[in-house]
Formats: sequence, C-alpha cells, structure tokens
Amino acid sequence: MDYNREEREIDLIDAFYHILKKWRVILCWMIIGLLIASAIGYIRSASNANATTPGTKESINAAEKKLTDAKTNMSAREITETELAVESYLSYRSLYDSLLDYNENALIMKLDFRSVPTLTSSYLIDDYYKVVYPEISGIDSINNIIELYTRNLGDDDTLSEIAQAVGDDAVGGFVSDLYTVSKKGNSILSIIVTAPSREQCGIIMDILSAKLESAVPDVQKSIPHTITYNDTAFSNSMNRDILTRQQSQIDALINIENSMIRTKVNLSTNQQSYFTVLADFRTSNVSENAAAAEDVPVSADTATPPSVPVFSLKYALLGLFAGALLTICWYFFRYVISTDIKTKEEIASLFQLRVLGYFKENRKYAGIDALIERLFHGKETPLSEAERLDMICTDILISTRKSGACSVYLTGTAGSDNANAYMEKIADILKKTAPELKVDFGGSINHDPVSLKKMSVSESTVLVEVIGTSRYTELAKELELCRESGTHVIGAVAVY
Repeated sequence: MDYNREEREIDLIDAFYHILKKWRVILCWMIIGLLIASAIGYIRSASNANATTPGTKESINAAEKKLTDAKTNMSAREITETELAVESYLSYRSLYDSLLDYNENALIMKLDFRSVPTLTSSYLIDDYYKVVYPEISGIDSINNIIELYTRNLGDDDTLSEIAQAVGDDAVGGFVSDLYTVSKKGNSILSIIVTAPSREQCGIIMDILSAKLESAVPDVQKSIPHTITYNDTAFSNSMNRDILTRQQSQIDALINIENSMIRTKVNLSTNQQSYFTVLADFRTSNVSENAAAAEDVPVSADTATPPSVPVFSLKYALLGLFAGALLTICWYFFRYVISTDIKTKEEIASLFQLRVLGYFKENRKYAGIDALIERLFHGKETPLSEAERLDMICTDILISTRKSGACSVYLTGTAGSDNANAYMEKIADILKKTAPELKVDFGGSINHDPVSLKKMSVSESTVLVEVIGTSRYTELAKELELCRESGTHVIGAVAVY
C-alpha cells in the first residue's frame, strides 16, 4: 500500500503547536538578533562621513536615486507592503541557498537510489546485563553501550579522516550522511556505509572498524561487556530511504522557490518595480556601502560626524523581528519536509487505517507550556492509561471475534522502547482476557525477519506507531507486507 504524497495536507494547527513548543529557542534567537542588530546599528552610528570615498558616494547616490524613482506615485502603505515582501523574499532566499548547497555538494544526494553500494558490518555485544543484589533486578546497559560507540564513531576526528580518505568527492564536508551506527535486534551493533562505489564503502568501513577497535577499551572500562565481530555483507540494490530523502530535498527546494515567487504575486506593477530595485539593492555591494554611510551627513562641509555612538531602536526591533521570523520559518520548513507521521489523524486519512486509540505521556506543564497545552489540547478527554488500554483491547477482541481470527500480532515501524512497552501491556491484557486467543508482539516487520515470519502466520495484526518517529514510507511498506501475506490489519495504536 502507498500514500499520495502530493495530496498530503499540512495541518497548520499542529504545525503552529510544534513551533510554539519551541518558544524558548525562538526567544533566544530574538535576543541574539537584537544584540547583533543593535551592535551593527551602534557601529554604523559612529562611522565618519570622511570614511566614504567619492566613488562610493557616487554609487550610493545612483542606487538611492533608483530607489527614490521606483517609489514615485506609491502610497506609504504600498511602500511598506513592498518592503515587507522583500524581507520575506530575502529570508526564503537564504534558506534556498543553504538547501541548494546541500543538494549540490552532499554525496548522499548524488547516489543513484536504484543501485546504492552498501556495506554492512555487525558486532555481537554480550555480558552487559548486570544483576543487582540483594534485590532480584537487573540493569540492561545495551543502549548505553551502543550510544558510547556511536559517539566515538561520529566525532570530528573520524569525520575529518573519512573526508581526507574519500578525497575530492567529499565536497562540503557532508560525510556524516554516508554511514549510520545503530542497534539491531537485542544486542547487535550494526554499521551501515553507503557511498558511490564499493571501494569507497570499504575505505570508510576500514576507518570506522579501526576507530571501533580503539574505542573498545574505554567503553568497556565505562560499562563492562564483550564485543565480537560477526560479519560484513555488501549489497548493491535499491534504497528507498535515499529515494525519499532525495525527493524530500527536491520538494523542499520547489516549495521555497514557489514561496519566493509568491512574495510579489499580489503586488501592483509599481510595487513590483520597486520590489526588484530594492531586492537588488539589498543583495548588492552597494547596499553594504550605503548602510555603512547611512548616518553620515550629505554635505561634509556643513556637518560634523557624531562624536558619541548611539543606540538605534530601529535596528533593535529589526533584530527581534528577524530572529523570530527566521527561527519560525526554519521550524516550519523542517515540519513541512519531515517524512515522519505527525498526528494520529494522518494515519487514518493517508492510509485509511482505523485508529484504535492513543497513548500520551502524562507530563505536568507550568507557565507558558501549560498555556500552550490548554490552548491546543484542553478539550481532550482525560482518560487514564489503564482506561485507554482497556478500550483498545476491547476493540481488538471485538474485531477478532467478528472476523473469526484466532491470533493477533502486534508490531510497528519505530521499534522504540516506549512502543514495545505498550505492545507488551496490550498483549498481557489480551492473554488474560481471552486465553484462547494467540497473542504475540515483536519489532518492525520491515527490518526484522523473525517478526515478519510471525506476522505472516498470524490471522490479524495491530500496528503500534510512534508519532514523530514512524515514517510514512515505512508504514506504507508495512501495510503492503500485511496485504501480501493475507493478514487482516485491525487498526493502529498511536504513541506520542
């Protein structure tokens, strides 16, 4: 099963909610913008008129005359509208240039998704489970061990060594995109390298393997364990993740380009002429020279430069506005291009899948965070976790009895500890409520062959997806595997 990415709607309310949750970051960048803009205004206010050369004055005067002529026959409202449109255009242009640089220089964007050289090495980690006495309990340190190795394999020295080894192909320094370090199964450390050729995959893997071996003593000193090399496999096949990533970057470029075009669509003919002149002025060297001489008197014979620099309220307000605008645009841009499922409603609308229920972490909010939660989620029914579990399990039992299914398998694409915990709770309740029903759960059927085999012999399936982590393409692939195996998908459970 697939979803129509062209018709995927953006939930502006949810996007606004996610942006508002970042209010601390927005506030920090507003303060940074205020400080930077105030410093610029302070320095410019102290500049001397004699520091501007005659040639520079002539170019400034010519540029300012073009601006003055372009504003002829325009009202104050039209001028303000045009200047705001130019500010928006320049903000989009900055984002566009940054994304274009990544698209043109990152090696991951140059790979042919139909045939991606991929080298995978795996290591078995053992003897990491520590029993704590006198209590009958234990500490599972596998995630901490994987995190320590991941940190060692992603430091600046490793990235620099890989960039030097790959050579001129590593333009822009985007080498961190070429490999991933993650946990597979319960105790497998997996290193996956993708590069334009098998030779480059081998070079990168050799560097990472050597780095891993040198990091073993320090990691073992922090957390006792054993690590054993398992195997290395090479493949040269289609990679849908790279296809999705490349397509997302292209879509983002197109969206920003369309936004840049739309900034002046509703402007009149006079406004569009002024828009063009002002945009050119802001992006040219003339604008920098003019800004440097902004507070200098026109006549050097009759005026004296300011003896004391002054604080500019105009620059301070512009800095606040620019800091907030750029941060909001950045978070909205990330929200738009994200390939992760954002709300439980998307599961129902994009995949025509019934949502059996959802779980949300019960957190106590205070101050502005509490106000945001009340504003967006104040009307939600305050059910406890136990009540939600009972409702979901009852729904599953009703569906299995109607369809005559004798087995249920719980799975999901995210594979997070939180999702696994809820799957285990649902399975326990179903086993106690309906002993005749065969219930099991496991990891993602997209990547775990054991889980795929269990799902294929089960008569019905329930998907447990983590909002903000599970991906559209992964869920679509999961549903397609269920359909091909003839397993009835009862519905989905969303975990926030």
